[in-house]
Amino acid sequence: MKRHSIRLFSIAALLALLAACTFSRSTPQPTAPPAEIIPTATSAPAPASFTILPGAIMRWWDSSTFVYVPAGTFLMGDPQAQEGDNIPAHQVSLDGFWMHQSEVTNRMYAQCVAAGVCSPPVSPPGMPDRFNDTRYQNHPVVNVTWQDAVNYCEWIGGALLTEAEWEWAARGDTGHPYPWGDEDPSCSRLNYANCSLPTFTAPVLSYPLGLSPFNAADMAGNVFEWVHDWYAEDYYASSPSANPTGPDTGTERVVRSSSFRTVERLLPVTQRFSQTPDSRRDDLGFRCRLTGETVQSPPPPMCTLLSYVPPPAVAGNPPPIIVFAEGPEINVWGICGLNSNGDQYGVIEIRFSAGTDPSNVEISSSSGTITCTPDSTDPLRFYCTGSATQPGNSVLISACFIESPGSYSLTFDASCPPLYSLDPVSGMCFYMGQGGALMCEPPEVAVPGYGCMPPPVSGECPPGYTQAEFEGQPVCIPAGGPPCMAATCPAVCPPGLIFNEGNFCCDYPQDQPPVCPSGYIYDDALDTCVTEIPIPPGCTSVWVTIPICAPPDEGDEPDQPDQPGPTGCWITFYFGAGQVTQCVSPCPVGVPNQGPCTP
Repeated sequence: MKRHSIRLFSIAALLALLAACTFSRSTPQPTAPPAEIIPTATSAPAPASFTILPGAIMRWWDSSTFVYVPAGTFLMGDPQAQEGDNIPAHQVSLDGFWMHQSEVTNRMYAQCVAAGVCSPPVSPPGMPDRFNDTRYQNHPVVNVTWQDAVNYCEWIGGALLTEAEWEWAARGDTGHPYPWGDEDPSCSRLNYANCSLPTFTAPVLSYPLGLSPFNAADMAGNVFEWVHDWYAEDYYASSPSANPTGPDTGTERVVRSSSFRTVERLLPVTQRFSQTPDSRRDDLGFRCRLTGETVQSPPPPMCTLLSYVPPPAVAGNPPPIIVFAEGPEINVWGICGLNSNGDQYGVIEIRFSAGTDPSNVEISSSSGTITCTPDSTDPLRFYCTGSATQPGNSVLISACFIESPGSYSLTFDASCPPLYSLDPVSGMCFYMGQGGALMCEPPEVAVPGYGCMPPPVSGECPPGYTQAEFEGQPVCIPAGGPPCMAATCPAVCPPGLIFNEGNFCCDYPQDQPPVCPSGYIYDDALDTCVTEIPIPPGCTSVWVTIPICAPPDEGDEPDQPDQPGPTGCWITFYFGAGQVTQCVSPCPVGVPNQGPCTP
């Protein structure tokens, strides 16, 4: 086995690993022919019966992760609402299905682009291209249209979730407003507008405390999600009670979930939104479900996979530790000026504390575009202009460290999924099916009707398999039921991949290398995939109001309230590690406040 040194990203994560149970190491499966083949019985026994548990995990051929959402009935919509497009609340029954555990990532979508099936995302002019930035490979893919999402789902053998399937997967029959229950939202459960960390998307699966009852991740916050249905404001009044798929026609498609910009009142999973199908947004992505036909007749396995280093086995499988790094210490001022024509313009001045490396800091605003230039005499002082700095605007400024500090190393062995053998030279995993029936030898388990089924390796099963139990032994079984033999299985690979007839598997084209499983990143120095312990970058967020400096016209009088009473609001301004609360008049639009006041 190939021995590797893996970089971890935080002291807290390191301590968690050291406190865990004994590290799990895999043993390469032998390449020599087994000594014994289980004979075929004259009268085949009835296939074993398995029940797939809600939230069961399954890897798919594209290395993405799916969870099982069982059939069920729930109350769809908001029973507390008196108006809106999510009433009346109504009973809906759905069949079971497999769905992506997280939104489709840049890494996953890039495979479809490389295969010539999907179109690359299109970022707005002047905005960074994060799709081709390796630092964002496990972030949700954004800036894709509804049809782009459909094309990807069809490529992997799936479809977009219906609106009803999405809401059922998000909260089940709990009736709770959030995937995790009825506790108030917090930055430890999701990435939304009240969090200063991070200011953009987070890597998928970064918030294990926010999982839904079916282990679906990021069903609130991070990015909005395209779903299948056409949008109609009054659809709930006429929705079928079983497997609804939305109106037959429309001009906009339904968008569900919420994003890193969403305020708390819009986070409940019953909220509905819509967009024209050709819309592209930097906070809108998607996820897929597998069709029943695909689960029953999956494509052949991939011939090669990248090796990976499984996380250590931990009793109870507690969620990984997410460490939020501290952000840069900043002070922010709004400035208003007049040009030669007497027109007013706004400028934001940002001053970093001593010791900050400004080249490692990214400044952004959720209120519009912003461009920041360092002072020629003071590299710690920046002056920012752009559409966000219009006089009278209240602007949220965020300064974030670009890189996460620190790394530590432990030694592990690289592994392969069951049914794959590790090449210690290349670090690649090769499929061992060889186009025929698998031959049983321990630790494989002979399961009636299924043949020789592999046990999980470090809790993981081969792509297309899910974990079950047979006679007290953990075993991996095909999600769609008993497998077919090579002679009867459909030998059709997804578009862009090449069928290998000798080994009955699908090859990547030579110019398209395999990718790491979801939640892993490729380490060039180690030639293997390592677990990504996501650490959102350290950020500091500050509200600042750009003053209005143009003098009023003669004869104008300041606006007065219609009746005596408060004329302003208490606003909290954050300055680095400190904060101050002031009475601001008039109340800034869109800025959280702590109640009325009179200056």
